[in-house]
Formats: sequence, structure tokens, C-alpha cells
Amino acid sequence: MKRIGYIDVMKGIAILSVLVGHYIALRSVGTAIWSFHMPLFVFISGYLYKQQEFRGLLKRNLKNYMFPYVIVWGGVLLSELIVYSVFNHLSSEPMLLSDAFIRRIISGFYGLASNSTLHKPDFVIKIGVIWFLNALFIGEIMLFFVLKIQKITNQIISVAGIIVIACIQTACICIPFGINYGCAFLGWLYMGYIFRKHNLFDKIDGSVIVKAIAVVIWLIVIVLEYLTNNSFNIIHLSFPLYGVEIIGAFFGILSIRWLSVWIENNLQRLAEVLMKLGRNTIWILCIHAIDIELWNYASGFVPVPKMLMGLIRIALDIILAMHIKHMVLGFRNRKLRRTCI
Repeated sequence: MKRIGYIDVMKGIAILSVLVGHYIALRSVGTAIWSFHMPLFVFISGYLYKQQEFRGLLKRNLKNYMFPYVIVWGGVLLSELIVYSVFNHLSSEPMLLSDAFIRRIISGFYGLASNSTLHKPDFVIKIGVIWFLNALFIGEIMLFFVLKIQKITNQIISVAGIIVIACIQTACICIPFGINYGCAFLGWLYMGYIFRKHNLFDKIDGSVIVKAIAVVIWLIVIVLEYLTNNSFNIIHLSFPLYGVEIIGAFFGILSIRWLSVWIENNLQRLAEVLMKLGRNTIWILCIHAIDIELWNYASGFVPVPKMLMGLIRIALDIILAMHIKHMVLGFRNRKLRRTCI
């Protein structure tokens, strides 16, 4: 599929929002970011979703989502074992490495985004940021089967029914494999797909009034979320503002889309930077996931202000992701050339 410039800009804004949201401890900034960034990522995935045979979709998603999920999962597992080994060497109360190993293995199968997940068993810990990849894998599989339904009204009913069931399930039991997150993603995936299929962006782009209303509604919702301390959290499938946060996320997506188009047309250098980030979101997300997990053990030994350290970590995550991608692709290309010879 040919790349769409402003879509890459949107993805660049989204991944920067993830980094800033996790590293910069300002509630006002965090509230604004959480109001749209996860739905934006999922919406874009639905917008770019291409109907194909199930085998082709499964192969693509295993490569794009589950392969990096497993790699990061294994990387965090190995890193933790090294950290615990050092801790055991220095401590008079050593930890069992087998316990740490089993706990991290279980976390990968559950794929939980948060340790505060309702009804989470005590022996399960969160997997970290890469929960998003597993959820996207599950969500797109669900979208495949929803799109097999002929009438759009029946598709909408099916999507709504799955989300309702997921909400009930999340309130009652914690299930593995990130299935509840995939259900939460399904609505945004389907919305993105419908926008692309029916060219809905083109139908609303011409109206300045529509744009102004969308931005104002988004800002009002952000203020409400800030005042009530109820930032939109897609992973909990709970709506403390009675669905107002969903409306805010939708208008936030539209606003970021219009901003991205404007940046592409008017700020070429900034657009190029954001496009590059947008084309490498998976790489950046994976490095970011490892950074977050390891930082839990290193933060106490780095006497740097949190704000400054956050900016440093954002830069390092991006730089490391770009270099690692270059090294991996370079190694693969050399291997292919040797194979051809």
C-alpha cells in the first residue's frame, strides 16, 4: 500500500504523545495526551486495514505485531534475570530466579497493560507497553470476522455487542491474551475502516465550521477530564464521564488529522521528521517498552530531575530505535545477498 504523508505525520504525533505521556509528569499534558493518543493509533490501524484472506492477515499480523511482542517480552525477561542476578550477588536476601522467570513468562501470556487491572490474579504482572501490539493483533482478527457480515447495520450491531460483552467481562473476570483490549480496540478499528472505505474525511474537510466545532468540543472534554481527574483510559473499558470521553477522543482524532494535513502542506521539515517517526512507530514502541521496564530498577541511581530525564529518554528511545532498525535491516540485506550468491 502506498504511504499517505499525513497519515505518517499522525502516527509520528501519536508515538511522540506516547513518549511524552509516559515520561513527562505533568497532569495537564498527560490529560490532553490520554484524551486521544491510544484511540488515534487504533483508528489509523483501522484506516489502513486491508481486506484479505484470513491466512494472509494472520501471517501479516504475526510478523508485524506478535514477532516484536515476543522479542521485547524475551528481552525484558533476560534483562530482569540479569538484574536479579546482580541483586542476589549484592543482597543478603536473594530472590529465586525461577520465580522471576515464571512470573514474566505468565505476564506475556496474559498481556495485561496495568497492574491495577480488575480481578488480576496475584501471580500475574503487567507486560508493559507492548500490550498494545497484542491487543491490535486480537482487534484486527475480530475486525476480519465482523467485515464478513454483509449489512453495515449488522456490522455495527456486532461491534457494539462485542464491546458491551467485553465491558461486562472486564468488570467480572480477568482473562488472558489481551482479548478484552482487542474488544476495546474493535470499535476504533471499525471506525477507521469505515472512514477510509466511505471517504468520510473528504466529506467533512471543506467546512471550517465543522473543524472549529470539533476542536472546541475536544478541548471542552479535555478540561472536563482534567477537572474531574478522569483521563480517558481505553484499557479499563470503564467510562466515568458516561461516554463523553469517547466523543472527546473522536473529535481529538479529527483535530490531529487536520493538524497533520496542515503540517504536511506548510511545515515541510517538521513533516519530514514526524513522517520518519511515524514510519518507525513499532521500533520506537519496542525500545520504549524495554526502557520503561528497566528504568524501574535504575531510576534510584540517576540523580537527574524527572523532566530533564524524561526529555533525555525520549531522545534516546528514538535514536536507539533508528539505529537498531538500521542494524537489523542491514544484517538481513547482507544475509539475503549472500543467499542469492
